[in-house]
Amino acid sequence: MKKVSLSIVLIIIFGATAIAGKDKTTFKEEIEGAQEVKVYFNVTEIVDRESDRKMKQTNPKGQTDIRTVMPNEFSSNDIKNNVITTLNTEMQVSAFKLGDVSELGESSDKQTQYLDLSKLPDGIIAIVQVEGDYIRFVDMAKGGEVSNSMEIKANMFFYEIKGGVAQKIKVNMGMGANLGSTKTSSIKTPKLEGLDYLEMNFSALSLLESYTNLIKEYSSDFAKRMLKKHEKSLSKRK
Repeated sequence: MKKVSLSIVLIIIFGATAIAGKDKTTFKEEIEGAQEVKVYFNVTEIVDRESDRKMKQTNPKGQTDIRTVMPNEFSSNDIKNNVITTLNTEMQVSAFKLGDVSELGESSDKQTQYLDLSKLPDGIIAIVQVEGDYIRFVDMAKGGEVSNSMEIKANMFFYEIKGGVAQKIKVNMGMGANLGSTKTSSIKTPKLEGLDYLEMNFSALSLLESYTNLIKEYSSDFAKRMLKKHEKSLSKRK
């Protein structure tokens, strides 16, 4: 009798779970429901982030001096509009619109990419975070030889805004959508070099073409995956 009762309970639980799964809103439906999703491009400096991290361990307000401005070409309207068009076309929506990041203030919240989202109206927004890294890897096994390079990468994060509070939408297990990364060849030096050396030997503009192609390709891949998941979900509801 107990076995029968347990079986019945399990059937009810699994049945309820299956029904709930069928009714789950897809990411595409959330975007469509929002009607307008502004995409803010936050293009930051090129920084030796490892050096910056170590400095903040002893001084939370400290900053490494190994940093330089990202060229304006990486935040061109052509690149931004290309991403917006790609997202709308490949996901088969019309909600994505270009937002103006200069309208957002600064924040101490790392989860919002240090942008103040508290004054935004309720809804869904996206932040495309573009970062540059100076990488100086010290190989102690080779007497302190240093491998120097530069990397530029982009990721897209989605947030739901409610009453001035931003909650990250878990896309790709909360890590956001990877929009690609591109890196220079490595140059070896016998010791750590400073900013002047890095600026002289690594030009961000040498990565602009590959960055432009990758951010479009990865935006397309992401949108297509979201559309495919949506169509798969619809098929289960029938």
